[in-house]
Amino acid sequence: MVTPLSDRYLLLKEQRPDIKPTEMLQVLAQEMGLNNLSYLGFHKTNPGNSDPVIHTTYDPAWLTRYQEESYHLIDPVVDQSLEGTLPVDWSELPKVDRTTRNFFGEAMEFGVRQNGVSIPIRDHLHGKAVLTLNSDLRIHEWRKYKRGIIADAIYLGCLIQSDIVAILPAPRWGRG
Repeated sequence: MVTPLSDRYLLLKEQRPDIKPTEMLQVLAQEMGLNNLSYLGFHKTNPGNSDPVIHTTYDPAWLTRYQEESYHLIDPVVDQSLEGTLPVDWSELPKVDRTTRNFFGEAMEFGVRQNGVSIPIRDHLHGKAVLTLNSDLRIHEWRKYKRGIIADAIYLGCLIQSDIVAILPAPRWGRG
């Protein structure tokens, strides 16, 4: 039986309390047979700042491109995840408009695989985040894998969100 992602996450935190979020995602992705594991969060620590907090195992060149182009503003996965409450399977997203097709095509050029599921996360401070699992498994293998881990991935997203919110600076609600 495969160790649930959340159990491995909690064990790693206990064994290595100083582990950085990106390194944690790298370990989890590798051990769980995922190509990529990514966290993107919008937090209320600095009103007016729309830049997300990103921790990812994606190619650093893709992360740079994503940030430079502010792709979080057009990423259909992020858009649907932030608006909804259920996991978003990438294969179920409509890819009818050119912007979406170009976005996914460019992502694939940087090694982002076509199978993915993104988990919407909310927290007590009204922050929103998305945990994404990405794989190059064959589609029928991916569907089986996803069914087996989706509930645990939702819990993992909550654990990660809680830990990231705990290390963020206190909200700055200055007088401007």
